[in-house]
Amino acid sequence: MKRSLFLILTLITLSVSTLKAERYYSFDHITTADGLPSNTIYCTLQDRSGFMWIGTLDGLTRYDGNGFRNMRDIVKNGDIGGNVFTICEDSEGQIWYSTPSGVSIYNPAAGSLQNLGRHDDSSCFSIVADPKGRVWLISGGLIRYDCTTLEMKQYEFEGVWPTSLAVDSYGTVWVS
Repeated sequence: MKRSLFLILTLITLSVSTLKAERYYSFDHITTADGLPSNTIYCTLQDRSGFMWIGTLDGLTRYDGNGFRNMRDIVKNGDIGGNVFTICEDSEGQIWYSTPSGVSIYNPAAGSLQNLGRHDDSSCFSIVADPKGRVWLISGGLIRYDCTTLEMKQYEFEGVWPTSLAVDSYGTVWVS
């Protein structure tokens, strides 16, 4: 009798603890009806301040958890080029993004926007920042932009076109 009572109590304890361990997630679907410029999203980024940056078919927008601010509303003439293909935050907190018109840099601290334009008539489809203050771009090849010296260097790959970039925890840049 003692043994079966112990077994029943053990089963009840285990079943209650597994019920407690389950997690439930809730998802909200945000659309143009909520202020998103387009329902077609190409890329997203959460910056160091916690804002979500969303690259869409119709420009770049910032989401603060309550509402959207489109780049054209944040900075005058801020919607340079339409489609936003990729977004990156550099070591200074600047937001880099690419459109068919080229690469743009938004400085939230200054509230300014700079357009670097297009390189070799190629669109940029990948941007990453490394811990040394450099930004790497794939635009008609591999380009390294030094944010300190403002120098750009292009790397050639004979017979091969790079397609994507990544930076690992050691600061090594990987190109595929």
